[in-house]
Amino acid sequence: DEQAIEQADMLIQKLDNAAEDGNTRVVTDRTVINTSKGPAAEPEQAVSVEQEAFMATFQKDAKERAARRAIREKEGAVIKADGNAAFKKLDYIKAEALYTQALSLWSDHLPLYTNRALCRLKLHRYQDALSDCDWALRLHDRHPKALFHQGTAYAALQQFEAARASLQLARNVSTGAART
Repeated sequence: DEQAIEQADMLIQKLDNAAEDGNTRVVTDRTVINTSKGPAAEPEQAVSVEQEAFMATFQKDAKERAARRAIREKEGAVIKADGNAAFKKLDYIKAEALYTQALSLWSDHLPLYTNRALCRLKLHRYQDALSDCDWALRLHDRHPKALFHQGTAYAALQQFEAARASLQLARNVSTGAART
């Protein structure tokens, strides 16, 4: 059992390291299942076979998930590019719809939230823009563009103290000022 746990920990560490190298965010939760040895004619051999089968299934599942995610990210990137093109043509409604569609495939891609927030600002949908900024700031709590758009939305809603705080933080982050 300890060997299987060690193998699982090593595999989880590999996945975490792979996630750190790319833009993928992986969250792991170590759960130990059925640590007691069950009855078997040859306990060590049976446990070893079960561990190998478990690890093979675990690895296969991780690879399949990574492949599906890569496909969704590629599709999301294409839709994002279409949204960027629509934005450049000043078609903010179409751009917002495309960014929303891309987010359904690639929900942890921060630029999609900030791009959609800007569309919503242009469309005078300030509460929706604030929602997008909130999601972007959940992904990166000091992202300058998200803070700037948040400040702009607060100002449009005449929430001047909140606007000032967001814009000040955006300026501090952009200029590298110390955290306050």
